[in-house]
Amino acid sequence: NHDNVYVTNGSDHGIRVLLETFGEPNKEVITVSPTFEIYWVCCNLLGLKHKPISYNEDYTINIKDILETITSETRIVVLLNPNSPIGNLYTEEEVQSVIDKAQDVGAIVILDEAYHYFYDKTFLDFAMKNDNVLLLRTFSKLMSIAGCRVGCVIGNSELVHYVKNSRLAYEMNSVGLLFAERLLEHPEIIKSLIEKEREGKAYLIN
Repeated sequence: NHDNVYVTNGSDHGIRVLLETFGEPNKEVITVSPTFEIYWVCCNLLGLKHKPISYNEDYTINIKDILETITSETRIVVLLNPNSPIGNLYTEEEVQSVIDKAQDVGAIVILDEAYHYFYDKTFLDFAMKNDNVLLLRTFSKLMSIAGCRVGCVIGNSELVHYVKNSRLAYEMNSVGLLFAERLLEHPEIIKSLIEKEREGKAYLIN
């Protein structure tokens, strides 16, 4: 349903508009670290407190550390599925526990799936069934049209409505939308891109 989708000028624009809409000056945005640097950049620009949670020495992240960091000062929690550059994954139970804790304190959870096509798991259902979750996607990674600047925010219609209220009048370009529509109309292209990525990964590891 189009009421559940907000098309953005790349997912970095999606990140910026979500932090603008649901963030609050001097309140906290929780991410893991290291991760996509634009979260830190946007927090600095918007006057939000960035609370990065560091990985362990073996490159694992403890979900308990994330849960314990969520407080009444938290406005946004970001989980990346999978995270770049570490590549860690979360279980459904871990994701739901973060969503529940965020709900208790009135915070939004952003599920950033910029790289979700690079493995078989998505948390799209969590964005549709929870009223405090928004999911980010992009056409810049596996889809290979970074120059067209197309991303999207997916979630329940009420949250997406709030995000759309803050949009600029002419933020998307028709060429990018055309490329994105054609890719979605031809899933065989997406399947082929996934196969090529897996071949390249196997070659690199070998």
